[in-house]
Amino acid sequence: MEFMHYLMELIIKKVASDIELALNDESTLAHIINETLNFEKEMRCFGYSTELPSVLSVLTKDSCFYKWLKLEKELAMDHMDRMLSTETMWKTSYQDQSDVDDNKIPEFAEKFVTIIMSITDRYRYLINPGERLLFLQLQLDLLDDFRVRLLQLLREETKDTITSNFCAILNAVYYIANVLKDWSDMAFFLQMQYYKLQLKVLCTDSQHQSMEGSTGKMRHSNSQNITLEDETKLMRSSLYSSESNKLVFDSLQNGIDESVLNALEGTVFDDIIGLFEHMKDEMIKTLTDHVVMEVKAKSYHYRHEKWFSLPSLKEFVNPSLSPSACRMFMILTSLLKSFSDSLALPLFNTTWQKVVEELNEFFFKEVILMNQFNEGGAAQLSFDMNRNLFPIFVEYTRHPENHFKKIKEACILLTLNIGSAMLLQEALTTNADQIVDEHQSNPVKALEEIGVFKLLVEDSINVLNLRTDLNKHR
Repeated sequence: MEFMHYLMELIIKKVASDIELALNDESTLAHIINETLNFEKEMRCFGYSTELPSVLSVLTKDSCFYKWLKLEKELAMDHMDRMLSTETMWKTSYQDQSDVDDNKIPEFAEKFVTIIMSITDRYRYLINPGERLLFLQLQLDLLDDFRVRLLQLLREETKDTITSNFCAILNAVYYIANVLKDWSDMAFFLQMQYYKLQLKVLCTDSQHQSMEGSTGKMRHSNSQNITLEDETKLMRSSLYSSESNKLVFDSLQNGIDESVLNALEGTVFDDIIGLFEHMKDEMIKTLTDHVVMEVKAKSYHYRHEKWFSLPSLKEFVNPSLSPSACRMFMILTSLLKSFSDSLALPLFNTTWQKVVEELNEFFFKEVILMNQFNEGGAAQLSFDMNRNLFPIFVEYTRHPENHFKKIKEACILLTLNIGSAMLLQEALTTNADQIVDEHQSNPVKALEEIGVFKLLVEDSINVLNLRTDLNKHR
């Protein structure tokens, strides 16, 4: 250990001498920083104590520290510019093996995560928590900048969500959010959250005002092209606005009890994760709306079928799909297949389920409740739904009918034999206004006996009233 200590002192003197000469040469400075960090990492691997002098003390001097942060930001931004302009940016790592990668991560998203990880690897060995917090803030700024760039890419894409790179951007957003969630549980970032919370506790009212003043100065100075060095100095002065704060941060260097980390509330990535999650939700909504609108646009003739006068299916050797439904179901199948091929599996599962929710409401309200049905019309509707619409989703779920409960149960009521339908209608209408406890469950029980669990009693009565055969017997 004495030899390592002696070696470290020599290296500190050498690096301090070299770095002063390289402060104005970014290329040389970057090389020295990388070599210094690698040396520190190797010394730690050999058991060099964190309580002994460290070569990192040279990098954290004001003259170098600000330059280091500036270099990290400039290099990260440069990498982002280049990776977002390559011809292969939209490709996935396993594009030719789609069954291997269910997340379909675009190349540029993976490269960006690598950039953020490399920054963590470079500053994780810094002794002082406050200095690590400054690098963490740089990472959060880069993550938000990347999110803004994705929003800009979205605006540049065409309105056609099928032929554009819309799905690739959504996959990237989903991937980044998941990576950040995983990082949030890492001990290193839990420690960073602890330091952030301690900073809030340590600050007195006057220190808060000082920090807010510094932040205000930074924001005000944005219009004057504030430099990263000036911004870092302001942040650093806020972190160490008193000697007591500095002493407390120094006392945190020896590690934190694991029980304290487990009890922490929130993570350092909560805010940025929330922004990515919001973007993801909005993009899924855009996809859902696109599918539903395409189906609705081709539904006019189906919604205006003469359901009250269609011939009985018994007159046909083989029942077939209503011609007016063909275009609707074709576009639905095509869009689902396209999204299935383009989206990460969890994203697609969320999307098709939201599509089903919308279609369930649409067919129930705009097709069923807006028409009258004779025996042939009810049977045709039931055939269209049960034998054609629901099977479109068999590839994605074993029991698609369970996702279309309103449609499924409405078809049960419309195709119930006339005798049972009359008895059910009488039971529902007779007991609908009863307030005596022993009678309150009768309508619900009657519906459950025929397989109707989702529809309310009032909705069930409305559906039964759509049957022309029941209207004749009133």
